[in-house]
Amino acid sequence: MNIKIKKKILVCMLWLCAIACFTGFPWIFFSWDVIHSYMGIHDIPSDLTIVLFREECLFFGFFCIYFLFLRNIEKYKGLISFCSFLVAFMGGFMYLLKLQTGIVHISSDYEPFIWLIIGSFIFYLNHSINGIAPKKQKLPVLSCLFQVQAGVLLLNIVNILVPEQTWKIMFNISYSTVSPYDKYTFGMISGFTAFSSIIIY
Repeated sequence: MNIKIKKKILVCMLWLCAIACFTGFPWIFFSWDVIHSYMGIHDIPSDLTIVLFREECLFFGFFCIYFLFLRNIEKYKGLISFCSFLVAFMGGFMYLLKLQTGIVHISSDYEPFIWLIIGSFIFYLNHSINGIAPKKQKLPVLSCLFQVQAGVLLLNIVNILVPEQTWKIMFNISYSTVSPYDKYTFGMISGFTAFSSIIIY
């Protein structure tokens, strides 16, 4: 496979990721009956379930901006390499979260593996393309933006590692009584927020 073909495929992959993330936005407005019938979620939804689901879709949708930003593959070779690791890690994170919460629905069965494969393939394509080495400018540790992003990342890592304790602090509902879907969605929101803080930095 020559370089030109690899470049075209890489751009298509980034567009594919952007479109896939953008599809998160319409789900915010769908009724729960539509969501239930498509995903096969059998838990009885609470108001919290619906709010968490819509928040997860909103976060997922905003990732499309990141992928569109990377379309200039020669200029953003380093960022694309980082992106590929992030996408593959997201797939692995989804799968571990599925095992941890015990959730059972259609998208949780195949989506983690799709993102893992996409991230690995983007890394392979990007590795063989010559790009411009960007001038690195580190954000000062004492800057307000760095402190905010570091705080957001740390808080959401805590959410991921000790979800039950975090849930008790944030909500008046016992963690043991909520559905596996609520636990999964809460974990996904924490993961997406952590990823967002890394991307912004």
